Amino acid sequence: MTIAYETWLKVKFLISRKLTFITLQIVILLSFLMRIGFLVTNSNTPIIKLLENSKDLIVNNFIITLLIDLSLTFLWLFYRRLPRVKGKEIGIIFAIANDTEYIKDKIKKDFIEQVLEQIRKIGLDIKIHVLSEYHTEKLLRNHSLLLRYHRKTNARFILVGKARVRVHKKKDAYAIELNESVMHGNINNELRRELIEDMLSIFPRISMINLEEEFTGFQLTSNIFSFGSLYIIGLSLLYSNRIKEAYEIHRRVLFYPITVAQKFLSARIDKIKNSTKQIIIEEIRLQVYEEYNKDDRIDFKKIGSLISEAECLNHENYNLFTLQAIYYFKVKDLEKSFAALHKASRVSDGDYTWIYSEAFLYGYVGELDKAYTCYKKGFRHNAVKNVHIQCEDFILDVLEEEPEKYQLNYCLGLLYYFHHNDFVLAKERFEKFIEQGMKSGEYDRYIEFARNYIEEIESSE
Repeated sequence: MTIAYETWLKVKFLISRKLTFITLQIVILLSFLMRIGFLVTNSNTPIIKLLENSKDLIVNNFIITLLIDLSLTFLWLFYRRLPRVKGKEIGIIFAIANDTEYIKDKIKKDFIEQVLEQIRKIGLDIKIHVLSEYHTEKLLRNHSLLLRYHRKTNARFILVGKARVRVHKKKDAYAIELNESVMHGNINNELRRELIEDMLSIFPRISMINLEEEFTGFQLTSNIFSFGSLYIIGLSLLYSNRIKEAYEIHRRVLFYPITVAQKFLSARIDKIKNSTKQIIIEEIRLQVYEEYNKDDRIDFKKIGSLISEAECLNHENYNLFTLQAIYYFKVKDLEKSFAALHKASRVSDGDYTWIYSEAFLYGYVGELDKAYTCYKKGFRHNAVKNVHIQCEDFILDVLEEEPEKYQLNYCLGLLYYFHHNDFVLAKERFEKFIEQGMKSGEYDRYIEFARNYIEEIESSE
């Protein structure tokens, strides 16, 4: 029966090919011409008169031929059609070949529909489609077509594989062999490698389900696939810069309900959930920065809510602490901002980006000695690329909003002088600091330092 079914699949695949379809079209046309030729050769009547007398018969034959041709064309197109996920909707496509109609029905009801049900339970509207046997066989024969199928269907995630009955540990079992493909934006090789490693660690290449325990087996398999596919889809959305959608999906992954029957998978599930926590914090960070960079009014309530959520997820995350520092500065809780940077310094792992923020804060509160010490330390150590430019832009924005914090011109001068060697801009900022400091009668010591820097710049010109 298995051999017969596989043979039938090959026949159906052959029938669906363009060349076979064109051949059938030619055969239909030739059959029509042959009927006309048979009518002519079996009559002694002159051809012209015969055609005139048989006009209705010829027309009827032509209409029948045309209807057959159109029906065949419609069925051919229908069988070859591909589902299409609309716009920015998220879609999963299954392309699973089966040995028998019974297995096909089991896969549909106990696996695919279970995956859909699990996804809907956590409140996500994700479209699920099943490819026809023609397209399934096509993908199984050539996995390199997956990218083309992603583009044609606009599906975010495609599962391709086979399901069959095999003997496993001396018992009959369903063997479900699947390969996964996910659509994402342009990413570097390191991220692509991490994504592949995540997929390999989440999804088993072959799932064996004993026929005697098929209900529980399919339930567990569908759960791990729905759980894992959401995690991977969220990553692909993040890499495609669809941050809010990725964040919403990963939040649901984090709180995905685990049944008692799934406890033996707890190690794998815990690993995914721990990774999800770190990813959510990154997604929160990106949303917060996006909020800060808005042209209109910043929603600090939203930022505070996001940061509070991040705090609940992980208390030892470097990015979280730097986010807290920025947020608390924006709401003018400087004590908490300093405390967040102190925490960041403990988990920085050699990244001294945090110290530039601390230098800024010291400059903001007027402790220029400490600001200088922090900047000099930062210049000697590693930090995120372009952090100095970000610091300069941030200070300029603060000066525009709070011109009374003119001492920040001294901080800008230090950045231009020591890090960029841009002596023109350094001199300009030191002069502004001196001018405003002389008027207010503050920072006499640092005014003297600024004058010394200007003298050094002028002597080197």
